[in-house]
This record gives sequence, structure tokens and C-alpha cells, in this order.
Amino acid sequence: MNYEHVNNSIAFLAMGSDEWDRAWTALARDTVNRKVAGDRRTATHPETGECWQYMGTHYMRSHGGWVHDFRHRMHPAYGERLVCQIDAYYTP
Repeated sequence: MNYEHVNNSIAFLAMGSDEWDRAWTALARDTVNRKVAGDRRTATHPETGECWQYMGTHYMRSHGGWVHDFRHRMHPAYGERLVCQIDAYYTP
């Protein structure tokens, strides 16, 4: 099972599911993390300890499909808050 909770327009991934692993791997490979030294899955800021957080999955009408939302409050390469959306492979 890839999703723990699903309603009409929002879902939450089950930790350890195939889609969970795929989403985090895609985030690590995304261009936003290209300048990160170390583990790109977390992109932990060396001073604040902030790292990527999974915020949920939602249907994005303008995109035509489901996307996984991630945020980082202090990205180590940019020194600011960033958001990243990763296309869902398995849809709810």
C-alpha cells in the first residue's frame, strides 16, 4: 500500500512504501539539490539542522496529476526556504 490516507484531493504516503522511496529518490536527484554536499535526500543544513520534509500529496489540476510536496526551511545551498514538487508515479 503506497498511501495511508486519501480523500478527494489530498493523500499521504505510507512510510517505507515503494512510492515513498521513489519520491525521496526523485527529490534527491532534482536540480534543486544539485549543489548539496552529502545526503541529498535530506539536504541537512549544517548550522540549523533543517532538512527536507514531506508535506503530503495533492492533485494539481494545472499539472494534470498528483504531486508530492516537499519543503525545506533553510536549504544549505540557497540559505532560504524552498518548496519542491515531485510527480507521483502511483496515484491514490
